[in-house]
This record gives sequence, structure tokens and C-alpha cells, in this order.
Amino acid sequence: AQGLAAGLVACGGEVTLIDAVSRQPSGVATGLSDVVAGSCAWAECRDRTGLDHLWQMGIGSKGDSLPALLIDGTDTKRRLVLSDAQERAVIAAPSIVHSHVAVALTSLADASLVVVRQGKSQVCDVVEAKMTLEAMRIPAIGMVLLTGEVPDKPAAHPHDDRAYALLGAPGEGNHSATPEKT
Repeated sequence: AQGLAAGLVACGGEVTLIDAVSRQPSGVATGLSDVVAGSCAWAECRDRTGLDHLWQMGIGSKGDSLPALLIDGTDTKRRLVLSDAQERAVIAAPSIVHSHVAVALTSLADASLVVVRQGKSQVCDVVEAKMTLEAMRIPAIGMVLLTGEVPDKPAAHPHDDRAYALLGAPGEGNHSATPEKT
């Protein structure tokens, strides 16, 4: 997510990177859940990073309620008003296979990238993630293969992570649903 956000900034975009993976204690800071709830404006919930045109945002003070807020029967895409028409949001989400928060976040997504950890991700989980995204009508536009150990802290520079984008047409790849590791 960091690399994608930095790449979009390098192409001239304004980007907000939303961290929906790290759980911050409720009430600490405003973020995505506060925007979706309507208690804060988008611009009030994002913070500057060290890079021009790159902002960051956490899950927010209502993070525990985020899935309910996203799946409340209203048109969330209309409620999520970014600061600028040219701005993009990149969301680092938990596993769609193991998290109801990630499934709820698909209501905000136009597209997705599936992250696969070499030696850790199971093929059946990758296939299930792709099928879940297809069922939610969110195209999986590619995969990111993480090799080696993934550090607890993000890399100081987005290109320090050993990640390789495997972009291909939807439907390509290994569709075996065996529990072997990738």
C-alpha cells in the first residue's frame, strides 16, 4: 500500500494512505470511521507525511464500528468526499479472507490488489480472496508477492520492501484450491 501510494504521488497525484490494519485504541485520533460516520470531514482526518502530496489516515475513533458504518444500507461512495477531485485513497486492509472489516471496506473500493506472502499465504486463501472480491464486484487488478520476512514496522522508504507486482489479466494464474503454500 505504501509503494502504491508513493507511486501514485510520483505520477502527479494527491494520495491519502489509509491504514485499516493497525488497530489504534478507540478515541485516540479521527480517521476513516469518523469520515464515514459523518462526524468529521475528510480534510480534518488526514495528516501530512514527509512527502508532498501524500497524506495518511488511520481507522479512526469509531474503528470498532467501521464495518457497521460501511454496511448501513446507504451509498458510502457518495458520502466519502475526498478533498480534491484528483485525490486518490489507498487503503491498507486486513486479509479479506479472515476479516469482516476488509469485506466491509470493499464498499469503498473501485479496485483491489491481493497481497501474497511467499511461504505464508495458502493458495486456497488467495483463491478465496479473489472469489470474494469478484462476488463484491471489486476487480482484483493484480497481486503483490512479498518475499522474505515482512518487518513489523513499515520501511523507511516505500521501495525498501522486497515486493514484486504481478499484474496480469483477471482469471490468469494458478486456481488450484489446495492448501499448499505459495
